[in-house]
Amino acid sequence: MHEDRIRIQDLLVKALIGLHEWERRGVQDVLLTVTLFTDLRRIGESDRIEHGVNYGTVARAIIGHVESSQRFTIESLATDVAGLCLAYAGVRRVNVQLCKPGAEKHARFVAVEIERTSEEMARTAYIVLGSNLRPEERLRAAFERVRELGDVLKATGVYQSPAGDVPGKPDFLNAAVALRTTLPAAEIRRRLKAIEKSMGRGEEQGAGIAIDLDLCLLDQQVIEAGDVCLPHKQVLERHHVPALLCELDSSLAHPVTGESLHTIAKRLGAGVRLTRRTDFAAFGVGGSA
Repeated sequence: MHEDRIRIQDLLVKALIGLHEWERRGVQDVLLTVTLFTDLRRIGESDRIEHGVNYGTVARAIIGHVESSQRFTIESLATDVAGLCLAYAGVRRVNVQLCKPGAEKHARFVAVEIERTSEEMARTAYIVLGSNLRPEERLRAAFERVRELGDVLKATGVYQSPAGDVPGKPDFLNAAVALRTTLPAAEIRRRLKAIEKSMGRGEEQGAGIAIDLDLCLLDQQVIEAGDVCLPHKQVLERHHVPALLCELDSSLAHPVTGESLHTIAKRLGAGVRLTRRTDFAAFGVGGSA
């Protein structure tokens, strides 16, 4: 296999990173060198950026992710960067070198270096979608945006349920999708929140929610860092969440408690009305993708 390299050298980024209390009070410098293994023959002949990997786009994505990430270890942050890079078409393998100046008082810096492939980094992300403001329109539009985050493995049907907590609230429509992706949890969440904002989340008036997109599981990963909490707390709190996830994969279990999601859904489902909307099949959300 032909393999060329693009190297992004000494990318200086501010990050909240570290185990100690004093390290969590403010950002610190991290220095990254990222090598993307790809095939440059086509862009070399055509001179067209769409025939290669846009290293400017990759560099900006790394900066955005690292600045918003709140990892505790440089090993985890380097792994996240590797997964982010591998999500770009044409990147077959990646080498990430991450240096943290001042991490050890007797050393100028501490560094880790990792090398990963897409096969090693790919995970299944389970995302639940919901809306009760023009939900038919927004759920379909959100699904099209969410599927850009990875390869769709399966999507559930669309289900209608009462809002429940406030009388008079319009019913919710919910669905879920399983994606195969190398993106790290924090990046998936960041992109989901960007989709929400672009679709009017936070601008609602009254009792409705324009769109809600939650990363509920990422394989069996357990993460508590910054705004990222996996598994999502709603897996143990809202009946429709484990119920929808079970439709994606009936063998799923809660990564912390070990309890099957089928059992959790059954326990939370007493008195809950969840009705399948068969008219959504034409929107491409119902059933397997």
